[in-house]
Amino acid sequence: MEMLPPPSTISKWAVRILVASGILIVALITFVIIGAYIYRPRTPETDRLVILAPNELKKAVTLAQYQRLQTGMTYHQVVGILVVEGVEISRSKIGDHITVKYKWEGDGPGANLSATFQDGKLTQKTQFGLK
Repeated sequence: MEMLPPPSTISKWAVRILVASGILIVALITFVIIGAYIYRPRTPETDRLVILAPNELKKAVTLAQYQRLQTGMTYHQVVGILVVEGVEISRSKIGDHITVKYKWEGDGPGANLSATFQDGKLTQKTQFGLK
C-alpha cells in the first residue's frame, strides 16, 4: 500500500501552487496590456483630416506658393499655404520613422509640386512647370 502525505500537507502545497499560478497569470495579463499600450499604432500628424470646401479641391498650386514652403513645416502648415490637400503617392516606415510623399497639381500640362514629410515635417520639395 502506498503512503500518502497527511491531508494538511497536500492542501498546503495545493494552495501554494494555486497562488503561484494566479500570480503568474496576473503578471502575464499585465505584461500583455502594457505591451499592447506601448506598441499600439499611432496616428502621425499627417493622417489628420482637413475639411475643405468643394471649390478648394480644384485649385492649382502656384510657384509663389511653392516658394513659401519651408523645410520643417507640418503637413497642415503646407496645406494652409497651398489651400488644397495633397494626394498621397507613397508611404513608408523604417524603424520609428514614417515618410510620406504628397503631390499637388499645378496649372498647365504636367505641372506639379511634390513634398516629402518625415515624421510629420517637410523634408523635401520639388516642382515642375509651376507658374
